[in-house]
Amino acid sequence: MSKRRSNREAKPADVPYVIHDTNIPSHDVPHQASVFARAMEGTYPHTEVLKGRRDPDRPLDPLDLLDALPKGTMLTRTTVDQWDNLIATYEGPSFVVVADLTEYGGTISIAAASWDLRVSLSKRLKKALSFRPSPQDTVPIRVWGAGDIIYWDRKELVSWESVEQNYTEKTRIALSGLMAQTEDTQRAGKIILWHGEPGTGKSWALRALLTSWRSWCKADFILDPEAAFDNPKYVADLLHRSDDGYHLFICEDPDNLVSSRHGREGRLERILQMSDGILGQDSKVLFLITTNDAPEHLDPAISRPGRCFANIGFTRFTLEETKERLEGTAIKAKGPMTLAETFNATRDEQQINGKREVEAPGQYL
Repeated sequence: MSKRRSNREAKPADVPYVIHDTNIPSHDVPHQASVFARAMEGTYPHTEVLKGRRDPDRPLDPLDLLDALPKGTMLTRTTVDQWDNLIATYEGPSFVVVADLTEYGGTISIAAASWDLRVSLSKRLKKALSFRPSPQDTVPIRVWGAGDIIYWDRKELVSWESVEQNYTEKTRIALSGLMAQTEDTQRAGKIILWHGEPGTGKSWALRALLTSWRSWCKADFILDPEAAFDNPKYVADLLHRSDDGYHLFICEDPDNLVSSRHGREGRLERILQMSDGILGQDSKVLFLITTNDAPEHLDPAISRPGRCFANIGFTRFTLEETKERLEGTAIKAKGPMTLAETFNATRDEQQINGKREVEAPGQYL
């Protein structure tokens, strides 16, 4: 029995392989045109778009997909952008496939000459990538960087009821009111400000907020808020591509933007313009700004009534609250503690070099 000839042997030696060192987003490369052009002209009228998650432990190797496709398939073009996302185009005798993949997921577009071939290709590709549909019990998050959407993330749902006991009474009451807001809630402003030292639970509160609001408000995480609001085009893109309902723009720890110690800069002015200036009028854009700075160090402009509709401090548990949380452990409370400190104290952790092993503070910000 003859051995099946590998598609790798069919790969032309001069396949274009492009590494982008610029800020040109991967979706601007015209790979997808191969699929849609064939579909529109009727050559390959049977199309499918697969969207989902893939196994992040499997490397993004375009040749792995090539081996999964029918004999004679050619890998005709590949592109890797500055975030290591991969786009690859494969062409066979009666089909074309474009795979647009990130570390955790992506999109595969198929155009085939027949229905049966389209079904066969879909099965092959799903198996090769361990591709599976994105679960419904997650919150999708658009992640922005360098002026564009660089990938989509998904976080598992976290109900407010499951974490509300992790906050001091004043913080819990304020957060409960925020979680209960709806699309029709009348708000005096567009800014949410959360402040408190690391380890006081800001990240878990954020996940609960995204879960509570998921039916009416989309989530956008800005990796580089200082650069974003220093670039007018970046600001314009944020607004232009968020005109399909409510969007919550999340800016974690942009201390140079909101701290009074750094002085007022144009970047902060753009946030203010988008919240209550002419740019923000009639828009459905909301901002969540989290910071580890103390309230007295924040620029008062960011928390002005009519601009900031939720100014919430995340504080340590009082000594009495700390004692309650440590009840049943061998740890004796000597003073107020943060959520992260009490969490670690109530776990059976080994001592390392005479100190208790501490979880990464990002778990509780």
